[in-house]
Amino acid sequence: MNQARAVVIVAAELRLFLRPGRRGGPVAVAVDGTSSLGHVVESLGVPLTEVGRLLVNGELAAPGYRPRNSDVVRVEAVRRPQRLSSARFVLDVHLGTLARRLRLAGVDTAYANDAGDDALIEQANAERRVLLTQDRVLLRRRALWLGAYVRGARPDDQLRDVLDRFKPPLAPWTRCPACNGPLSPVAKAAVAPMLPPGTRRTYQTFSRCRTCGQVYWHGAHAKRLEQIIDSAVRAPPVPAETGKAHSGKWVRSTRALCLVCAGWHASTMEIRYLQPDGLVRNPAFSHGAVIPPGATTVYIGGQNGVDETGKVVASHDAAAQAVRAVDNVETVLRAAGATLADVVAWTVLIAADADVAAAYGAIAPRLARAGAPPLVTAARVAGLAVPGALLEISAIAALTAD
Repeated sequence: MNQARAVVIVAAELRLFLRPGRRGGPVAVAVDGTSSLGHVVESLGVPLTEVGRLLVNGELAAPGYRPRNSDVVRVEAVRRPQRLSSARFVLDVHLGTLARRLRLAGVDTAYANDAGDDALIEQANAERRVLLTQDRVLLRRRALWLGAYVRGARPDDQLRDVLDRFKPPLAPWTRCPACNGPLSPVAKAAVAPMLPPGTRRTYQTFSRCRTCGQVYWHGAHAKRLEQIIDSAVRAPPVPAETGKAHSGKWVRSTRALCLVCAGWHASTMEIRYLQPDGLVRNPAFSHGAVIPPGATTVYIGGQNGVDETGKVVASHDAAAQAVRAVDNVETVLRAAGATLADVVAWTVLIAADADVAAAYGAIAPRLARAGAPPLVTAARVAGLAVPGALLEISAIAALTAD
């Protein structure tokens, strides 16, 4: 007796959640008459937080619908902008830079770098905040009232994604990037004792966080800050009820830490990639890199194309193994609070009998970085320690204060 099956057509915007082999078109799934449509969709890897309308045979269906044999299911992406009664967010531990940028744009953003999954869900539910994360498993937790997957490896891309999806009201320079508290103007005399002598002589306008007491002033080295905020304010305008935004750029008081020096002075904290004269220039890789003092280095050991049980995926498919190996590298990076965009150097070992072109073609877009390409070392080897593995990928990443 043939098993009952349904056909699921996933919107193009959601196919990144599917396994690589399922991203090309409709997916046939077994149905048992008891599993809900929501369960079927999530079993494919798509969190329901990212799903808009569900259509079965052309008709709207609820997540609780039980698919039947020969059903044709269409899974649409959530429609943008996704309207919220109150644009308030809580971010997981891997999105600290995004949290600071949302705060700079005036968006109510809760963040703690030591919050566990249960604490994040509890805070999201209690304060009716949207949980922003790149952890798909976290988004599938039944207890979570509302969450969203953040797209993009770079903080700039992540910021654009959140602003595009939710269109939150913006009020730049009205929130403390350190604690999310509101900023208020403060008289110079009230904060003079905590200011450096040069600052007291040079600046006249100050703002202070009403929650943590940190003081900010119009800084001279805020080009990077200005770029970030300009990127944000090109999205939705600030509604009248949010009040007039500050027009200046604020530097955090040295009583705790100078914001410009610690996180926003890009000219001294950027990684410098080297393409010296006398060596071939290739847009796919750099010849060297200089990591600035104070950066955190993350070393990722060799990753094979294996699943969480250690089993090799697609034993004769170098491309599929390469994709899984990079996925595994990305998992380690996330555990360190980093992303693929933070990788400075890649090492790729490919077995002699593997299809090099297929393997590299499958992962090249994820390894590449326009303008400042990473270092890349590639070699063919007689064999690898893991039986059936066709390649092994390791990486070195660097986290600068940004």
